[in-house]
Amino acid sequence: MLLVDLDRGMLRALQQVLAFRAQVDLCADFVRARARLIARPPNLLVTPAHLGAYNGLHLAYLAVALALPTRVVVYDEADDLSLARETKIAGAFYVPRHHVAAALSAYVGAKLPPQDRRDVARPDRRQLSRGGRRATDVDARPAS
Repeated sequence: MLLVDLDRGMLRALQQVLAFRAQVDLCADFVRARARLIARPPNLLVTPAHLGAYNGLHLAYLAVALALPTRVVVYDEADDLSLARETKIAGAFYVPRHHVAAALSAYVGAKLPPQDRRDVARPDRRQLSRGGRRATDVDARPAS
């Protein structure tokens, strides 16, 4: 896995989340990340949308253009619907920054599909509870 971010604190935080779960390489700038991506394509590339003068989506487009076996996750500070759509068009997965640690934990052990099939306008597909009792609400222990 290749983690890219200008914020070294964020890099260390994500590295700690993934400790013992994946081999992680860190890059603190776009130029090194691009060189590393081309030289040794990782299974998973994680980058913020904004990398100073560059854009994390450029790395996603590069991975697609070179037909690399790399899945790309792009994250951003806010829930930006237009960025999420653009990320999906680029063949990458979009995750809001506040969800990236949890998402990466799930993505490490999963076989990701070739493209993100989620509806970017509706990131949480769970339905609202309609009330009423659930089977899990009932105590199934026999009475003493």
